[in-house]
Amino acid sequence: MVAIWWQFQVERLAESFLYPVCHSGGLDARIHSEFGAQVALADPAAEGPCDLDDVAPGIPRHHKLLNSNEPPEGPEVAFIQSVSSKADARLAYLDHEISQLRDRLKRFDVVDSPWLLTHVSSRWRAVSISNLSFCSLVVIDYDTTNSPSSDRRSTYPLSMLQIQVQRAQKLKIHFYATEDAQLEIFEILARHSSRWEELSIEVTPTILPVLATLRNRLPLLRRLWIQWDSQRNPGLEDCPDFFRSAPSLIDVGVGEWLAHRPLWIPFPVHQLKRYELAGSMAMHLGALKLAKNLVEASVTAYIGQNEAVSETVDLLFLRRLYVLNPSILDYIRAPSLEEVSLYIGPGFLTHLQALGVRSACHLRRICLRGSLTARTTIELLGKIPSIFELRIILDEPEANEVNTLISNLIVPDSHTSARVAPQLRRVSIGSSNGGSIDHTLYLQMVKSRWEAADYVLTPHLLQGRVRARTLRLLLGYTRFTGKGWIFC
Repeated sequence: MVAIWWQFQVERLAESFLYPVCHSGGLDARIHSEFGAQVALADPAAEGPCDLDDVAPGIPRHHKLLNSNEPPEGPEVAFIQSVSSKADARLAYLDHEISQLRDRLKRFDVVDSPWLLTHVSSRWRAVSISNLSFCSLVVIDYDTTNSPSSDRRSTYPLSMLQIQVQRAQKLKIHFYATEDAQLEIFEILARHSSRWEELSIEVTPTILPVLATLRNRLPLLRRLWIQWDSQRNPGLEDCPDFFRSAPSLIDVGVGEWLAHRPLWIPFPVHQLKRYELAGSMAMHLGALKLAKNLVEASVTAYIGQNEAVSETVDLLFLRRLYVLNPSILDYIRAPSLEEVSLYIGPGFLTHLQALGVRSACHLRRICLRGSLTARTTIELLGKIPSIFELRIILDEPEANEVNTLISNLIVPDSHTSARVAPQLRRVSIGSSNGGSIDHTLYLQMVKSRWEAADYVLTPHLLQGRVRARTLRLLLGYTRFTGKGWIFC
């Protein structure tokens, strides 16, 4: 019975140490040291705090007990109980410290730079305060949809915001409001609009009057993302025309757009290098005709039943094109085009081939999303041999066609077998809902192409984990840029 109790105490003590170590990272060494200190206190022969491995050889009997199932004697039971109770008390204290630290860290987000860094150490505090670039990003999010219990207004005091804004040389503002949000924070930010370099904002009727004051006050603004919830704010039927006079604006994205207001674009379209819009085909073609300097375009085009389009738009500098409806490719000529991302739809390969012939471009990257077939994908790679990077996103859990494609991309042992896309350098496959991709088959394909003498596949692996929010961005058809891509 005593032996069972002793074994239970050892296991219980081990679990007590493992729990805080697993949940507090850097406290591993500290907790282990604390245990050694408690053993040293219980044994007068030990001198000062030390590690368990240092204490045990000095007390052979206790060391033997720790490494066997031999039941302890009466005095040894008292010793074990003393060590266990003191260790439990110390661990309880450490757990309390950890819980307090977690409560403090809940008040800060990584986006609240540089204030999180000031709580790491005195050295980081000095670095973050002296480096003005840490103060550039300001993220204020009143939307509690993802965390209803959090009150972000109490976690970002006005005094903290004012200090950060005053220190920053340039500002990147991300402001997501709700109907009942106070205007005080946004008004403070608006006073420094001359230093805004980037603005990502969710518009509500409450902040429209403040936005109206920004006209002709945005000399440095280069990037703009604007959106609104049309269901929550049905009164916002017109896009606010506050940014047409921004002389440096080159990157515009709109979340909720006026799909049925063609040719009315309240931005300096002629100077844009990137845009991301949703709207009618006529609206897009009208904007593209003015946006001669575009390098990247994300086009969500809705084609009406009675909408007939016959003109072609020349985009001489366009390099990356992301489309929802492949039919818009029939109206674009882009001789510099290198990358296309699209949903797989009826006749998508025909539209893509026509674009290549019309533009005389050399497509290098293709990203496909939707219900692809192995046969069509292999046909695409054969008809457009300039493609060296293939990216695929699955929407359905079923991955039979993708696995068939991977199998076809394996370099055969026989030299007489037909070669499939020997020009491919990168093959990236991801799933939006955990598709049943055959990872073993994928690795077999990669290995066969690495080892083949006349194939050019190069390693390109994802570093680290992908956060859920990053994954959501990557899976959007407008986000096929390959940063942080998913590799099976």
